[in-house]
Amino acid sequence: MPDFHSNSLSECVIAFDLDEKKFLFISPNIFDVLGHDIDFFYQNNKYPYEIIYKDDRDKIIALCTKLVDGESIELNYRVETAIGVIKWVHDKKSLFTDQTGHKVLLSIIKLFSPETTDRPVDILPQKSLEALIHNSEDLIWSLDKHRRYLYFNNAYRRKIFLDTGIIPKEGNQVYQGIDYKSELMPKWEANYNRAFNGEIFVDRSEGFDRLTNQIICFEIYFNPIYSSKGDITGIGCCARNITELHKTEKALIDQNQRLRHIASVTSHELRRPVASMLGLINIMDRENFFNPDNKEIIEHMLTVGNEIDEVIRFIIDKAFTAKLP
Repeated sequence: MPDFHSNSLSECVIAFDLDEKKFLFISPNIFDVLGHDIDFFYQNNKYPYEIIYKDDRDKIIALCTKLVDGESIELNYRVETAIGVIKWVHDKKSLFTDQTGHKVLLSIIKLFSPETTDRPVDILPQKSLEALIHNSEDLIWSLDKHRRYLYFNNAYRRKIFLDTGIIPKEGNQVYQGIDYKSELMPKWEANYNRAFNGEIFVDRSEGFDRLTNQIICFEIYFNPIYSSKGDITGIGCCARNITELHKTEKALIDQNQRLRHIASVTSHELRRPVASMLGLINIMDRENFFNPDNKEIIEHMLTVGNEIDEVIRFIIDKAFTAKLP
């Protein structure tokens, strides 16, 4: 089955095998939405309806048991976090049969404001699961052990076509149309091997967008897919475009470097003339300003003042306009 990843930090995805009574996939940001660690879910051998607030629980369970294959429902209800905080969530649930013939319950859950509805539980007809996946801008694909496609969504198909000129098909090799001498090949193969060895992890990768002629950055999730016997039969991957987030991170790092540079210049270059200025002030005859020695002291103060001005200009130039050393 395909892997899933949410576009929003306030939205998570859960896929649960109803036949095997086990979780197939849980978004890494599950704690941010439902207030329970990811281990809490994997350690439960049944779908943890107990996190649903007690006043909503029976009604939600009853509605979910009526869900038939290929249908979706949309629910609003309350959940209770591990520390007892009550949260409202909006839950799109879909039931479908995967490639092994197992019934899978897919939940796309996000935080929700109760002011937007007058009812604690609201049911609306939804499009099929396929439409939800194919409308996603995330690149979603899955492979078998021979690196052949099991599944991919429209966004992934478009990306591969733009990069290689080849329209991928289920059953094709993932490396079809790829230059085997490419520097990226060893990295992709190493990541696929990690997932096939049972590791769940996230990697970052940069690529070229032929539509915008710009470098784009992806955050890629790798997850093994298990059979009913517990064997790894494939892997699911999901790539999310984080180019804007990456730019923001780089801007923050650059800003932090500049602030450190300002602190360094201020500490080393500005402290000396300021100390000289304070020393001159201390030796000035303030009781008799007409003391001939004061004239020489004032001349030195003007010199030191110009040094301070030069240091300030240097800080502005090096820390804000020029490139960092």
